Amino acid sequence: MNKNIIIIGVVAVLLIVGVWLSKAPVSRAPVTEGLPLQDATGTTLQTGDTTGIINQDLQNITVEEPDFQSIDSDLNSL
Repeated sequence: MNKNIIIIGVVAVLLIVGVWLSKAPVSRAPVTEGLPLQDATGTTLQTGDTTGIINQDLQNITVEEPDFQSIDSDLNSL
C-alpha cells in the first residue's frame, strides 16, 4: 500500500509540473522577414547569388605554414 501512494504522488507531481510548463509563455525569436540583411557593422549585405564573391574571397585566403618546432618546445616545457 505504501508503494502505491508514492507512485500516485509522483504521477500527480509530474502532471502538475506538465500542466504548469504547458501554460508558461513561449519566447519566440523576433521576425526579421522583409528587412535587409546587415553585418555586425550595419553594412547592408547583398542578397541573391554571391557565389562569385565567395569564390574570390576563398582564393584570397592565405595560410602560413605552422611553426611546429615552437609548438613542440612549448609542449615540452610543460
